[in-house]
Amino acid sequence: MQAFIDDIISNFRPDLETTLRKRLAGQRGWGFGTRRRLSSDPLYKVFELFKGKQGKRLLGVMAMKSKVVEGTFRIYDYLYFGNIKRSRTTVFEFTSKALALSRFSIKPKSTLSSVKELFITSPPLFATTPEFNERYEIHPQDREAIKIDLNEDFLDHVGDFPDWTYEGYENALIAYQPGKSLSVEGLKKEKERFETMCERLINGRSASEFV
Repeated sequence: MQAFIDDIISNFRPDLETTLRKRLAGQRGWGFGTRRRLSSDPLYKVFELFKGKQGKRLLGVMAMKSKVVEGTFRIYDYLYFGNIKRSRTTVFEFTSKALALSRFSIKPKSTLSSVKELFITSPPLFATTPEFNERYEIHPQDREAIKIDLNEDFLDHVGDFPDWTYEGYENALIAYQPGKSLSVEGLKKEKERFETMCERLINGRSASEFV
């Protein structure tokens, strides 16, 4: 019911941030959609971010081709309704035929993981930078496949920017900060960073070069 009411209100009175994104998309020549149900989206059920929850929507969906790497980018806010309030998260998405990723996620390192490392030593998947090792942990579905899918250039770039979560599977990659919705100025800045990161994912040095 909350999602239904929110849909009606947005049809008559779009929120300011969605209006600003529509204006930006028009200025840049990007595709734009005001609102759509997540269940009608191609990536529905693909990523952990979208599992569970209720009344799931995508808001202010901007779509554009990349000028530096083969593929398509989308930027949108993922909206869902909880028991008390609604939550909104800005998502950066990249899809490309050049990708064939096994399922993985990269998340900020938890306190529990940091404590475990004091007592349990396991061989690292990659020769990553100290910044990445301090800030993040990789959760691969296939430890051997991930060594082929990812590379140090990509992971080094990830490590330079704390507090993000990344998920990848098949031909798609997403990045987000749970519960954080970015302003138009913020997403313009992060789009450039995300585009650079995706270019490194496709063209960076292979992990096999370091083994």
